[in-house]
Parts: sequence; C-alpha cells; structure tokens
Amino acid sequence: MKIFKKYYKSGFALAEVLVTLGIIGVVAALTIPILINKHQNAVALAGIKVAYAKINDGFLFMRSDENVDDLTNLSVFKNMNQDNFTDPDIQANLDSQMKKYFSILKSYKAGESCAECPIYVQMNGSLADGGQYDYAWRGFSADGMIYYMHLNGPQVATNPGKIKSLLAYFFVDINGTKGPNKWGKDMFQYALAQNGILYSAWGKDLSDAMPLSQTYWGRDASGCGSPENKDVSTSTGYACTARIIEKSWHIDYD
Repeated sequence: MKIFKKYYKSGFALAEVLVTLGIIGVVAALTIPILINKHQNAVALAGIKVAYAKINDGFLFMRSDENVDDLTNLSVFKNMNQDNFTDPDIQANLDSQMKKYFSILKSYKAGESCAECPIYVQMNGSLADGGQYDYAWRGFSADGMIYYMHLNGPQVATNPGKIKSLLAYFFVDINGTKGPNKWGKDMFQYALAQNGILYSAWGKDLSDAMPLSQTYWGRDASGCGSPENKDVSTSTGYACTARIIEKSWHIDYD
C-alpha cells in the first residue's frame, strides 16, 4: 500500500506582509525622531559641560599663574573695559592670553572680519547676533568649538554677595560652524564673575545679584520657555544654559 503524504506550503499572504510593514513604518516614524532628539541632546549636553569646564579651568590656571583671587586684577581684565577694549595693546594681550590658556587654533580680534563665523538664529527662528557682532574677541578651539567673548561691563552687582561684578560673557558654539547654529541647541552662554566662578546668564544667582540687568529665566518665558513647559519654540534660547544647569544638567525641552 502506498501512503501519500500531503505537504502544505506555509507563508504570509501579501496583505499580511503589507500590514506588518505598515505597522513597522508607523512605529519607526514615532520612535526614530525621539531617538534622534535624545542623541542630539546627549551630544549637546556633553558639549555644554566641556565648554563650562574649559572656561573655568582656563581662568583658574590664569589666576594661579598671576597669583590673584579677584579676576578684576588679572592682566587680561585689569585695564580693559567697554570703552577701550579695541585698543591694539589691550587686544594683543587679550589674544595672547586666550590662545595660551584655551588651546585656540585661530582667533579674531575686535573689529576683524570673520567670514567663517556663523550667523545664528533664536529658538523662535528670528535672526540673532551672529559671528559678525562686535565681540571683544573670537576664537576657534582645537576641539572644534567657537568662543565669543563679549564685554558688558565690568558690571557691578546691585546686591553684592559672592557675586560683586561680572567681567565678561562667553558665548560658545559647541560644534563650531556646523548647524543648526541656533541658541539653545548648539549656542550657549556663560557669565564670568570676579570670584572666578562661571555662572549662567539668566540664572538665579545672577538675577539675585543684578536684578536690574539680569532677568531670571524661571520668571520670564522669553529666554527659554517656562519651567513646566517643554515647548521653547517661541523663546530666544538665550536663557537655555541657565535652564539646563538649574535642571541638574539636563535638557528637558524640545
């Protein structure tokens, strides 16, 4: 007796495959942007921390070499103010000191044209002060960052405590000429006080010391959104450094 075995061919119907691919596509469309945003935030946060540490360390070594406690007495700041920072001798000293302590490969003094310096936008899409702004000094570092030094003083504190005055602001593009060249995304700012500590502009410490010139980001959503809202698309982004630091070094906005 012959026994016949019947074999059945198994597989998926075309409709089933298409449905599965459709589901995978929807899931990917939902998750990939989230993963990309998380990666971008992680890269940005690492850059913010590096910039913060390098500025702190640079001025710490400068203070140590010149044996001063108050940064106002540093040779780089001692005779420099808003009115005379373009003086050739002051600029030569500033440029020399910054190159020495910050591993600068290329720099631009005040008034020098910088065609490679990016033009920046705010979070809300409006144009911001770009690389052509009349900064006191600009430098491209060995690690690919751009440092912009802006003088707005020295500013004397209204309510002096640990902060008695501000000497300079540092705007740092953490990935150099690469995009998006946007405040709060790859452009961040810090404020250097006389005590050698680097603070975040729009932060609580500065707003307490200088309420007339410093706005606290937590009370003014125009800087980097409101504390309870992740949407910062209508803000300038100028206060996002303060938000990140005060949120325990965490980027909690979109």
